[in-house]
Amino acid sequence: MTFLSVLLSVMMTFTVETKSTVSMQGSWPYDIGVDYACTYQKGTVRAGDTATLRLSGLENIMLEQVRVYLRSNKSAGAGQLTMLADNSMLYETSGTYHDWFGEYNNATFQPIGWTGEKKLQDGTLRIQLIGTTNSLYIERYEILYSQPAAEAHTVTLHAGDDIRTLTETAPESGIVLPTCEQRNEWYFLGWSETDIPNPSTDKPTCYMPGETYYPRRNETLWAVWSDVEPPTETPTVQPESGYYLLHIQDQLLSGIVENGYINLLPYTNYYYEDQIYYLDFSSTDSTLTIHNYTYNKYIGYDYQHTQLANNNSVWRYRLMPDSTWLIYAAQEGEYYWALFYNTITNYAWLHRYTLGENLSDLWTLYRVPDPAVQARYWSHPWHTAVESVPATKNDFTIPFGPYRLHIHDGHKTLQL
Repeated sequence: MTFLSVLLSVMMTFTVETKSTVSMQGSWPYDIGVDYACTYQKGTVRAGDTATLRLSGLENIMLEQVRVYLRSNKSAGAGQLTMLADNSMLYETSGTYHDWFGEYNNATFQPIGWTGEKKLQDGTLRIQLIGTTNSLYIERYEILYSQPAAEAHTVTLHAGDDIRTLTETAPESGIVLPTCEQRNEWYFLGWSETDIPNPSTDKPTCYMPGETYYPRRNETLWAVWSDVEPPTETPTVQPESGYYLLHIQDQLLSGIVENGYINLLPYTNYYYEDQIYYLDFSSTDSTLTIHNYTYNKYIGYDYQHTQLANNNSVWRYRLMPDSTWLIYAAQEGEYYWALFYNTITNYAWLHRYTLGENLSDLWTLYRVPDPAVQARYWSHPWHTAVESVPATKNDFTIPFGPYRLHIHDGHKTLQL
């Protein structure tokens, strides 16, 4: 018996809704990126106007057809239509509506575009219409494609002179990313899809060590280091003033007080600036204040100790045996008014605990660097300056990244 592998063609449709949005129908292979912009108004292209649809994240699909549904006004309508796939020309045509369709048709939208086979690698598609005569109107875009059987991909990891490749054990199983050691007082942050050849203050998007990375093709990732130490994963147990992340049940306190509540975000998204708080611990008693770094607002409570507020309130705290922190507004009789986490609404707020009740929702504090310090990021921190050579040695070898600098009687030779 012979089995045939049949690739089914599927359709994506993008219907113009406004001058900057399209709605999506059909089936698409990945979490694709969609960007649409028309310089005039909804789907209308006059002389000098443009309408552009950009798609990304279409790696490895087989394009079979790309069509734009157009119509003209009653007497004219001309323009230039271009389609770029993987940043190379896929289709280009220009002329009047009459040239395209044989006769003017202002009653229905007609398809114009490309048909063939094109395997996408980078996964980008750009469709642009430039008007030359008033006016053309766009209703929708249709993209017909097929998706080959999944393949196991390889990821090449560049960490200076340490270059290794990891291959998925099965298609779409992903790669667990390793960690790297600190280099010359540069701290390892994670892996980026872009090399950073020179120290930069622009923080790249990094995939974290231990995270599973799912390549869509054979990929290259670059190690990224920073000269500012990243947040520690060790809970703080010393009441020392500084910058902190407040963590509770896989969530982080984030943002400012609104209507007596504060948002929380997943802990995997740690160290965004709006999640950083300056905790000022009193040196004389067990009190602290909580100040948001980004919004310059305090986390406080109202005079009745019943609702959160934007003011400089003094909180009390207790360090619990499991290294978590009880942060509370007041202890009155048999009650604690504590900073609490609501698991249903995903907000932090004030909740009244009864003494002896299980205080299950307690905070963990993680110390982080001063966010005002300008961090730099780099993929090549092993390129250190040449060291000074003691005068007592006339034959000396200095490691220089993947090379060796040999010095003999003052003569320097770089050994590759």
